[in-house]
Amino acid sequence: LEMIVRTSKEFNFTISAIHHGLETWKIPDLMAENDITVATFTDLWGYKQEAYDGSVNGPSILTDSGVKVALKSDHPVLNAADLMYQAGRAVYYGWTETD
Repeated sequence: LEMIVRTSKEFNFTISAIHHGLETWKIPDLMAENDITVATFTDLWGYKQEAYDGSVNGPSILTDSGVKVALKSDHPVLNAADLMYQAGRAVYYGWTETD
């Protein structure tokens, strides 16, 4: 993730959002400094190797650092109707209702 941010600066392009950003909670300052929105899941982690480092606290860590966060369903793999449950779990893990 840090490399793509450096590359965007070198080649002068903007990163609007990182999708499936399960590890972005580790670098919230980098996301905030570069005004990158993170589209992620509340508690979808550990289902494959690249998802092992996801955190249920990720959305609240990012938001507390000034990062815009969008919860995603990954429809049709995960039903979009479950987004309200994702939001509920995010609040349970520390997101506020106004985030």
